[in-house]
Amino acid sequence: MLTSAFRGFGGEELVKEFLTGIPGGFWAQFMVVMAVIFLLGFFLDFIEIAVVVVPW
Repeated sequence: MLTSAFRGFGGEELVKEFLTGIPGGFWAQFMVVMAVIFLLGFFLDFIEIAVVVVPW
């Protein structure tokens, strides 16, 4: 349900454009995604992080 709303409002394209615009290529994109997941770990449990981060 969250994924459908996220995609419906264009969030997928927004994240894609943000990540592809980061200088440094794949490794910079990888580090940003890992940092976001790390920060989410302070506030959410594994199940909530998986629901938010893992695409369905």
